[in-house]
Amino acid sequence: MHLGNAYYRHCGDTIETTMHVLRDCPMAMMIWVRIVNVDFRNQFFNVSLDNWLYLNLNFAGSVNARKWSELWSITRHSLWMWRNKEEHCTSFERPQKPWKQVINYAMTYMIASYVNHDDVNAKQKNMVSWTLPLSGWVKINSDGACQVACGRGVVV
Repeated sequence: MHLGNAYYRHCGDTIETTMHVLRDCPMAMMIWVRIVNVDFRNQFFNVSLDNWLYLNLNFAGSVNARKWSELWSITRHSLWMWRNKEEHCTSFERPQKPWKQVINYAMTYMIASYVNHDDVNAKQKNMVSWTLPLSGWVKINSDGACQVACGRGVVV
């Protein structure tokens, strides 16, 4: 899109590619070396993007009771989100120990996925629709959209 420089600002003369941001950048490797099993690292760090995606989405193993594909996806999402925040929000700083933040995200996801869905489905469902306001009142409709500025919701 030609919106900026092709070089990743954290790595000097390295062209920013998807693989660099998500796997090969030293800031990404700092996380991966702490969560990728030693026996899996050679394969993990030495395949093309297509093979890397296939390999990690189809790996059946787990890490600390977490399904690998979920932990891998949460890690990729965090790396991409942090990269974009650094690029677009001058006040953003990555966590000091990003691998711990990723593990916390994964734990939160795991706990949320164990919610008893029967209880959720058993709640009463209410149909929502527009109604005419009472006489003397004005109703303002909104779709709930808001603009997010550096992680803080700002209603527009």
